[in-house]
Amino acid sequence: MTDPDDDFGFPLLRLGDKTFSADGISSDVAWVPAGGWWGYASAYKAAADVLVDEAVSGRDRIDSVAPILFLYRHYLELALKALASETARIFGDRYSPNHDLLKAWRVVRSRFSDQDEQAIALQALDILVEEWSSIDPGSFSFRYPGPLKGESFLPDDFDNVNIRQVAERMDQANNLFLALDVGLDREERRRRG
Repeated sequence: MTDPDDDFGFPLLRLGDKTFSADGISSDVAWVPAGGWWGYASAYKAAADVLVDEAVSGRDRIDSVAPILFLYRHYLELALKALASETARIFGDRYSPNHDLLKAWRVVRSRFSDQDEQAIALQALDILVEEWSSIDPGSFSFRYPGPLKGESFLPDDFDNVNIRQVAERMDQANNLFLALDVGLDREERRRRG
């Protein structure tokens, strides 16, 4: 029997090949994210950051835009779910995670007033979450070119985006998320007495 790779000139799948394995040299084996919501959120943001760096350096600029935006959108969703879940647990609120960014943000935002130290940043985050939610309300816009009927998930005027600016906004949002998480931890310790 001949090697099927010989017929095509490139490697093909073979029966018995495994996709997921912990075998191999140490540089090829990676850890699956740990740390619950935050571990996964950080991993998606880190992957998007790497793609942005590659894209702005001139490599894969066009091909990377949808994956970059999907990864950042998913990071945003996971970070908001982390904060909303923690907020609900501490304050006894109800929260059922789904893809709705605004729903998760409302749970968190309801516990932080515009009188807090980060009032302006919170208002800016209100706008950021609303912006992402209007562009990609159900986490489909950057995963698929559109539904089967052919129309796009994206607004007609969404044809160019400054990915470096998106990355900077995600860094700023991440800083605020970390501050909010610290604030929630303090509130939980205060409640325990």
